[in-house]
Amino acid sequence: MTTILVVEDNRMIRTMYAAGLAGYGYDTVEASTIREALAALDNGDLPEVVLLDLKLPDGRGQSVIDHIRNTLQRDDVKIIVATAFPVEEAEMMALGADRLVSKPLELPDLLELIKSFSR
Repeated sequence: MTTILVVEDNRMIRTMYAAGLAGYGYDTVEASTIREALAALDNGDLPEVVLLDLKLPDGRGQSVIDHIRNTLQRDDVKIIVATAFPVEEAEMMALGADRLVSKPLELPDLLELIKSFSR
């Protein structure tokens, strides 16, 4: 079963994504801060996909990307960066993100994106 780490500081949005994904058979782990996301990543059970908000209360989401790609040295974890702010896609891809999407991201679009990683 695919595990998805949902990193989003807005509790309502985070819960909506986690519950929606769980309803489609995905295991989900939730984090509202960079610190929580790093703790979830370091517990030894890496997710296959990370849905990552860029603007978090304790910093920018790029540090989560850096942790996955450089500290853990994992290229197999797919990272979807979701943001409501203008961000250069090339910059995010250079940092190691697999996709950049604009918020609001509807659940059907998120599901399609996750499925595209396994094709």
